[in-house]
Amino acid sequence: MTKPGSSSQPRGNSARASNAALNAASQTERNQASTTSDTRAQAEVEDYDYAPSKGYYYAAIGLISMVLGLYIVSRLWDDRGLRGILWGLLSWAGLAFIVFNLFYSLHQVRTVSPGVVTPETKIKYTYERKANGAVRYCRKSRLRKPDRAHYCHATRRLIMRFDHNCVFLDASIGIFNHRYFLLFLAYASLGSAYIALDTILGANPFSAEARYMLPTELYVIMFIVIVLSSALCVSLGLFLGYHIYLAANGWTTVEASEQQGFNPRTGRARLSKPYKLPTFMDNLKQIMGTDIKTWLLPFCETKGLPDGVHWEYQGLIEHEYPAEDAKRNVYGSAY
Repeated sequence: MTKPGSSSQPRGNSARASNAALNAASQTERNQASTTSDTRAQAEVEDYDYAPSKGYYYAAIGLISMVLGLYIVSRLWDDRGLRGILWGLLSWAGLAFIVFNLFYSLHQVRTVSPGVVTPETKIKYTYERKANGAVRYCRKSRLRKPDRAHYCHATRRLIMRFDHNCVFLDASIGIFNHRYFLLFLAYASLGSAYIALDTILGANPFSAEARYMLPTELYVIMFIVIVLSSALCVSLGLFLGYHIYLAANGWTTVEASEQQGFNPRTGRARLSKPYKLPTFMDNLKQIMGTDIKTWLLPFCETKGLPDGVHWEYQGLIEHEYPAEDAKRNVYGSAY
């Protein structure tokens, strides 16, 4: 005779087995979802590390070259003899000086290292810390970050005193090539103004005489030169003025966009210009160098720049690294 409850025992075992199978399947689905989420997040991070197209660079250089070429064509085509020999020689010499310095500055911006943080970079002290007082690490390059250093997602490098990545020059702007960037803007603005003024005042295409004597094609070329060079002069001049303003206040473009009024670590108001030195010239020397005579000459070496790692502060205390931390600059590896 079958004992009471014996027939229910197999049913209980099968129910428990079914529940276990369902739990296992559910856990597998959760693991797969978590893996998919992690993979998606990693893909988003990798997508953010992009290599920008050089189309902007070629477009910018093409525009400058086009304006310069059209100006030279108009000068050679216009045979009215309005300019004297001396004025003609001086104008060509001035144009050659501006063009040489313009393209030499561009060459230096693209070839001089902006200042890259490496595992061998030794950091003695730092002011910038996390909210909990810990030193800052770069999650991308896995390096300890000096003050004012930021990761450039275009070049995939940690740049000292990172200002910005200029897509029009295809270069990262840091401590060691910032001077050449400013010189490029200065000579581009000056050259644009020179071309516009020389075309208007020298060729005088808007006079009644020019309307009858100039060929239609030449008149159109002069008009295009005046419009494009004036637009370049205004836009680049404003951009140059903004960067001079930042330099005068001891700011980079990144720092100017990230200013906040409260420091959660100390509970005190944060200085909006912690790296501003007492005078305008002192701040400029941190970019242009200490030799003022060579500031406007891109073919001269920039002397007396900071090391890009340690900075003077506006009455702030420099926080020393602990001795055990100072021995390491990369996660798990000593330098």
